[in-house]
Amino acid sequence: MDNPYIPKVTRIKRVSKETPDIKTISLKYPLDFIPGQFLEVSCFGIGEAPISISSGPDEKLLQISFKCIGSVTEGLFNLKNKDSIGIRGPFGEGFPLEQLEGKNLIFIAGGMGMAPLRSVLKFILSKKENRFGDIILLYGSRSPGDMLYKKELERWGKYIKVMLTVDTADSGWKGRVGVVTQLLNEIKIDPLTTKALLCGPAVMMRFATARLTELGMKPSDIILSLERYMKCGIGKCGHCYLGDKFVCRDGPVFTYAELNNVIPGEVL
Repeated sequence: MDNPYIPKVTRIKRVSKETPDIKTISLKYPLDFIPGQFLEVSCFGIGEAPISISSGPDEKLLQISFKCIGSVTEGLFNLKNKDSIGIRGPFGEGFPLEQLEGKNLIFIAGGMGMAPLRSVLKFILSKKENRFGDIILLYGSRSPGDMLYKKELERWGKYIKVMLTVDTADSGWKGRVGVVTQLLNEIKIDPLTTKALLCGPAVMMRFATARLTELGMKPSDIILSLERYMKCGIGKCGHCYLGDKFVCRDGPVFTYAELNNVIPGEVL
């Protein structure tokens, strides 16, 4: 049996720059996972950090996207093709894919929250069968330059409804300006046939969840991917303890109904 604390070494296949401070690393690393799960990624000589899987489960290359915000991600940010990293995982509970079938889906992403939601979208769009209803993606970033996966967003717009917004526009931006939750006022939701998937900053998910419940959606149909620092990945160190749950083991994906016994301010 593999030791869950010992990372497996793999070489980087490709490094792609998404924004000035966000990169995507592609690995030729076969892995069975569910969209929404995460990895513990080691930058040797520095440490490791939890990073969501951003590729689809059926793709040949495993991908992780990360922002340069700390010592580990700064180390990863400076790596190049053929450099080595360590991988532990996958860990946690992913999105309930079977429960999404036959439903209309609303994806609400803010900033880096697009990364784990991208994994689910890639899975859904790879299915040729008509297994899902109408799909809407609402995605907001700080500025046009901070928006992830720009080419994919344009391509996805041919198959699903994609609505983008930025907090601050530049001279070249012709789209919406404002927080992503405002986009909920521009769409119609049938709360009986819809599930919502959210990931992003806590304040965004707090207001989005409140608005979705106002629109009649049940807490069990609102699915959130929480962003927490998950150190060990298996619920032993206690860093991500939240109420009666460990985010790394019981999440990071939860329905809003599952979080009802936790103080909302602690969750979102």
